[in-house]
Amino acid sequence: MIHYATISHLLQAFGLPGPQHPLIWLNSFEACEMENFKQVPKFTCDCYLIFFKKITKGQILYGHSSYDHTQGTLSFFKPRQIIEFKEVKCDEKGFILAFHEDFLNNSGLFYKITKMSFFEYEVNESLHVSENEKHIFWQHFHQMEKEYNSNEDEFSKELIIAQIESILVYAKRFYKRQFLHRQPINSRFYTKFNEVLQAYYRTEQQYISGLPSVNYIAEKLHLSPKYLSDLLRHETGKSALEHIHLYLINQAKNILTSSDVTIAEIAYQLGFEHPPYFTRLFKKRVGINPNEFRAQHMN
Repeated sequence: MIHYATISHLLQAFGLPGPQHPLIWLNSFEACEMENFKQVPKFTCDCYLIFFKKITKGQILYGHSSYDHTQGTLSFFKPRQIIEFKEVKCDEKGFILAFHEDFLNNSGLFYKITKMSFFEYEVNESLHVSENEKHIFWQHFHQMEKEYNSNEDEFSKELIIAQIESILVYAKRFYKRQFLHRQPINSRFYTKFNEVLQAYYRTEQQYISGLPSVNYIAEKLHLSPKYLSDLLRHETGKSALEHIHLYLINQAKNILTSSDVTIAEIAYQLGFEHPPYFTRLFKKRVGINPNEFRAQHMN
């Protein structure tokens, strides 16, 4: 594993010329130029990467997943995420944008970008773009390219960051479209989500690992936690964690009204390490504490 702290070192590894600016680099490439990416081992860097490509052969490995990218896709890579290119070939022009996290200092995007969950997605959850959407992204890229290659002045950074932010906002819009168009698939994932959650308790995993986590369920479904949560939020209006909490509360209600076990024992049965946390969560979701709920429903 190699880590590149600067864009210059990253480009050097790929056999490419150094950047015009130490904190940002952008480049469009022809299919043949992807040869530069073939022999570089897996790496991490301190940069955000936005990568548009249509790959006909090979894989880009991102985290623990891979995808063949036979359609044009836009991928978003966060700093210090493991990335690997394996025998990649493209059949049309693409672009790559790399900017060091320090480039965003003293800008509004410094905080906004951390809330853009698609930087947490795995590569098989890349944004698949239509021809019209592709045209929009290329427009913003060319505008950045023009500014990048011009003489730098006091407005250069602000203008480039504005274009980056526009790309990210469009990505949010188009991801919503992607969720919508794949709604039948999303519904199946909601069913599978519940199946994994039910199996967790059926096998009494809570006594070993405690409460089920979003990470655990996402791994079982071969999705990233952020993508799973965004997918569920789009489909149901609730995040993955909210669905876990709803399941816990429903199970607790059933136990409360069908047995006389203590609140501490119920918390233990559900996987809570500390009963007070269970009581707080129950009251937050139901409006009353477990004892009050039992009293109301046992009469």
